[in-house]
Amino acid sequence: FGQGAFVSPHVTGTTPPPGTSNVPTNTKVAINFSDPMADDTATYILKNFVKLFTVSGTTETDVTTSAIDTVTLNAAKTGATVNLKSTFNSGAYAASTKYRLKVLGGAKGASGMLLSPSAGQETSVFYTSEFTAGTTADTAAPTVIGSFPDSSATSVPVNIGAINVGFSKDMDPATITTSTISLTIGSSVVNGTGEYKSLERQAFFTPSTVLSANTTYTLTVTTGVKALNGVALASAVTRTFTTGSADSTAPAISFINADDFGYTQEVNLGIL
Repeated sequence: FGQGAFVSPHVTGTTPPPGTSNVPTNTKVAINFSDPMADDTATYILKNFVKLFTVSGTTETDVTTSAIDTVTLNAAKTGATVNLKSTFNSGAYAASTKYRLKVLGGAKGASGMLLSPSAGQETSVFYTSEFTAGTTADTAAPTVIGSFPDSSATSVPVNIGAINVGFSKDMDPATITTSTISLTIGSSVVNGTGEYKSLERQAFFTPSTVLSANTTYTLTVTTGVKALNGVALASAVTRTFTTGSADSTAPAISFINADDFGYTQEVNLGIL
């Protein structure tokens, strides 16, 4: 069997993190998954397996139907954003209110595996997170606080792998795509994939192939990128860097490591 082919996906965390207090009322909740999740179809909708409750003391009240509008996957399918209906507190969480988010076992990975490892547990709770809304909204725009490679960097390895951008705020994973974060050579777009990692507040662009040697690249982050408070970058951000020469050095053996082997010989001893 292929590694991981029959392993159920699971929730690795949420933003806001469990137990967070004074959460801005206009924030969005992001759910992080261990594996890519399945797209919505005519017979399956991720939203149906995400539940929202208000909590007062030991009493929880299910507000899922009135509150949740959509649950949108990001480009990598490993993150989902919970969007509220505009008719629910004007699209915001109620001030000074405790909320409980639950993800049920029927949530399905792109592999077809459910969060539930056993049949019949599709409506069982497999992840729970709580947070408490504050009293005000957050209207400040996010900013780009750094990137790798640094702007104007030179001699960047052609096999750099992923180019990443760090943000000042928790970002909406659904807005991190190859349309909002791109890499170009002049007017030519570099093919690749985009992903946002909530715990790191970083977006990653991974080129499909190694970069060209001695070439200047431009990384662009557009105003289509938004924070979880729904506010976009105030203006587009660009960073340029230049690659170095191609690595043509042949590999060499630096050491050899061998396992220790034991040898066993059965000996028959005669009885004198």
